[in-house]
Amino acid sequence: MEFKDYLLKVSSGSDLNQEEAKEAINYMFSDEATQGEIGGFLLALKTKGESYEEIAGMAEGMRENAIKLKNIEGLFDNCGTGGDRSGSFNISTTNSFLLAAGGVKVAKHGNRSISSKSGSADLLTSLGVNINITKEGIEELIEKIGIVFLFAPNMQPKFKNIMLVRRSLGIPTIFNVLGPLANPFKLESQLLGVYRKDLVEPIAKALKAMGRTGIVVNGDDRLDEGTLTGETHLAIVGKEDIAYKTITPEELGFERITLKDIQGGEPEYNKQITLDILNGKKGACRDTVLFNCALGLLAANKVSSLEEGIDKGKELIDSKKALNKLNQLIEESQCYA
Repeated sequence: MEFKDYLLKVSSGSDLNQEEAKEAINYMFSDEATQGEIGGFLLALKTKGESYEEIAGMAEGMRENAIKLKNIEGLFDNCGTGGDRSGSFNISTTNSFLLAAGGVKVAKHGNRSISSKSGSADLLTSLGVNINITKEGIEELIEKIGIVFLFAPNMQPKFKNIMLVRRSLGIPTIFNVLGPLANPFKLESQLLGVYRKDLVEPIAKALKAMGRTGIVVNGDDRLDEGTLTGETHLAIVGKEDIAYKTITPEELGFERITLKDIQGGEPEYNKQITLDILNGKKGACRDTVLFNCALGLLAANKVSSLEEGIDKGKELIDSKKALNKLNQLIEESQCYA
């Protein structure tokens, strides 16, 4: 089929299968695609509503068009869609140091701020991490210290034309949810946050269709994280099936908090929150990271329950193992500057 056939199919309200979706995005990445074709397809897809097969197929296509990285067993990512406009501090980035200290191989895929004041790349730069590392450096770092940051624009050099169309459209498209699935590494599992509750099921199905396991999470107040402000909605993606669950803070022994308690700001402000947490400061920010650490450890099969994961997270902070992992990443990443 040609691209126009995919466009007509989507425009008529029919879903593409996974392979068709991959072929469609491969064309969009090519030099032949016009901005009109790309924009028309994205609008038609948004109007119809994206199926999980379309999400999975387009994510696979993005990976095929990214920088090629070698296969390394047992890799994990804990990035989210962003777009929750909650103004929270960098929860998942802070959590990545706990997870790595806990034996999870974290290949964190992220970007600079789009809808917030501080994206993962902004925070890491503020902390002193070199985010512009060569392909070889990325592969060496993950194997040497068990954590690395993949700066999305460096991983997707062919994405510029599509990015221009996204900006000109000025509305959310399927690319708002593809990023966390498009890590160039072949991941084994993920903790993936989404900013809308209705995205939990299709993203979980897409994750499974891509051969991964993990947990898809959405918190009340539109947080793309596990939240202590209210209920957290989970999809636990196993090798065979998907289980759905809702959790409250009280079930895990946490006090309910407000969004104001976990507000972030500019990168320097968020940097201090991260350092405070890793240095043992207690409070709502630490508790939120502990909850998400437990989710990540469970998703990576490092613990058998959230309660065990919370206890493990406390130990990783109090022993300074998580802080040491951050310092290790800062030091080692600068070797590639």
